[in-house]
Amino acid sequence: MSGAEPIKDVNDSEVKFAAGEAVKIHNDKKDDDLVFIRVVNGVKQQVDYGKQYSLLIEARNGDGTHWGYCAKIKLLRKPVSHHDPYPHSYVLISWEDPLKFYD
Repeated sequence: MSGAEPIKDVNDSEVKFAAGEAVKIHNDKKDDDLVFIRVVNGVKQQVDYGKQYSLLIEARNGDGTHWGYCAKIKLLRKPVSHHDPYPHSYVLISWEDPLKFYD
């Protein structure tokens, strides 16, 4: 494992995908309807079998209000299989409710 480092590019496709997965997993667990908007900032850390992201995510709820959520999600690399179209899986470690974003 290595130390956490700031995410330099919050628009990186892997970072955005991890954030979207965090929102999706949260929605499934809490029967919520959040829509991912963007990654505001965060840090990443190399961990056993993958990466861990601690992210501030902007998401919109059902009434259209934008909120900030702090999420920690781990990207786990699975052994490569030619039959598995998804060579990784995501585990949502924590989700903190919300900080209101003001326009």
